[in-house]
Amino acid sequence: MASNRGQGGIQQLLVAEQEAQLIVNAARNETLIRRKQAKEEAESRRKLQRAVEILVLI
Repeated sequence: MASNRGQGGIQQLLVAEQEAQLIVNAARNETLIRRKQAKEEAESRRKLQRAVEILVLI
């Protein structure tokens, strides 16, 4: 009987670990997406600034 309860506890821990891993993976993916968006925005601003600088020189 105690063995069954122990197995159930281990199973619960395994399920909780899997759920936690899904949460961590989702957070990592969101972070990567935000970093990519920030990089693209910075590049766009850099290009715009460069274009303005060129127009000022003309």
